[in-house]
Amino acid sequence: MTGDEIMDVKELLVKQKGALFKEYLDRYKKKDALNPIPLKELEESEQKEVKIKTGTVIDEIISGGIPEGKSLLMYGAFRSGKTQTCLTMAVLCPNRVIYIDPEKSLRIERLKQICDTRGLNWESIRDKIIYYRPKSWVEQMMIIQSLPAPSDTEKVDLIICDSISKLFRGIEFLGRETVQVKNGLIREFVLALERIADLHQAALVYTTQIYDKPVATPYASLSDIQMPIGGRSVEHQPDFILFFRKATGNVRVVEMMDSSYTALAERAFLINERGIDNVPDSAKVAKALKEREEKFAEKQAQENIEGKKPKKEGEEIPESEESSEES
Repeated sequence: MTGDEIMDVKELLVKQKGALFKEYLDRYKKKDALNPIPLKELEESEQKEVKIKTGTVIDEIISGGIPEGKSLLMYGAFRSGKTQTCLTMAVLCPNRVIYIDPEKSLRIERLKQICDTRGLNWESIRDKIIYYRPKSWVEQMMIIQSLPAPSDTEKVDLIICDSISKLFRGIEFLGRETVQVKNGLIREFVLALERIADLHQAALVYTTQIYDKPVATPYASLSDIQMPIGGRSVEHQPDFILFFRKATGNVRVVEMMDSSYTALAERAFLINERGIDNVPDSAKVAKALKEREEKFAEKQAQENIEGKKPKKEGEEIPESEESSEES
């Protein structure tokens, strides 16, 4: 990608947003105003909403499931359980699923295995999934204008994209001068998916790959080092952010990194014939995992207490707590 082409893409993104400035100016001149929304309406709406579940302990840390109209970002290293979680959620979803697969990781054989093990009818699961497999980042961006409108299909409960960043790692995006364009395209793709999910009143799940952030201490945890590709602009979009990592054997650990709806927490799960599953209490590793979860909860509680302590006069804010710029 040449410098001129990069500037052309930037200009295109700016033009797309230019309509919003015109809308603001028109509405400002008309003195338009927004009416407040009664909290009772929100309460009644939340009580009626459908929650898409994983069927595992992961549901405990995502408010019982992903509520319709909300979004979930999952990131982690290769083989950490992201795709298996996507496949399991697609199988368990009660209505239609839109599945976008830039990773080319969906296998019919694996979906059949999950259905057979769970006693579900494969044909009915197959027929409810609307499947897209883009071959390039250009085709991925084209999917936005290709997805069905609510009036063109049966009720869609879940939109999945696994992953949003895979096709943006080609040679055309090498070099620091392309970072803003790449992250801008990824951000626009996610925002468009959120708008479409809102139209369908569906939950949105998307994954991304990771990069290793240099840190100054050897005691940093994986969640401090491994960061989602797409930068801060991607991290600030979803309602739930989950970090996945490998444990021992077929055990995986998922950590709630951020959510406005639930407390931070950590849970372990299995990858098996059922897709993803709970760790049996009888398993040898179960006791160690339970102790780790309890320690994590204690650590979070202690951090909450420390955070509430009043700052002493003249005490400086640590550099690590200062806000960082968007990447």
